[in-house]
Amino acid sequence: SLNFPIVFGDEGFHSRLAQWIAEKKEYPVYLFGMEGTPSRASGYARPPLWNLLEASLFLVFGFNELVIKFLTPFLAFLTGISTYILVKKLFNPRVGIFSSIIAVTIPSFVTYSVLFYTDILFVFYSNLFFLTFLLYKKENSKKYLILSAIFASLAALTKAPGYAYYLF
Repeated sequence: SLNFPIVFGDEGFHSRLAQWIAEKKEYPVYLFGMEGTPSRASGYARPPLWNLLEASLFLVFGFNELVIKFLTPFLAFLTGISTYILVKKLFNPRVGIFSSIIAVTIPSFVTYSVLFYTDILFVFYSNLFFLTFLLYKKENSKKYLILSAIFASLAALTKAPGYAYYLF
């Protein structure tokens, strides 16, 4: 993905928005339209965590295309590692390896780990939420319930379907 510029669809939108946030040090709510208008109901009304994460990396490393292209594969790698660690605690190392491989090779996940979409961060936090919730049910340890709630909150700040996690 380093060979292609970041002008493709969501990559360009999220990168420019994050650059704006890093430069202006504000989240431009007014770009998303007014409440109750068709603009507000469109896909541009998104939870802010993905753009804030990218903007914080721009503040640290400067606006660099390498930051954009490195972030999603890095999150895919973290998803695989976290899946292995948590599933190993739930079952055994062999199941952890298979779960990790399956998690990072699902075609939609491979697509989202190459392109710069909010879904990769959402899947990362969703995975952590679900696996820590299962660990809470297995071990009845409050620390896993607290971690599960934190990851559910972060998933909700990443993408709107994360709000459904509060039903748990």
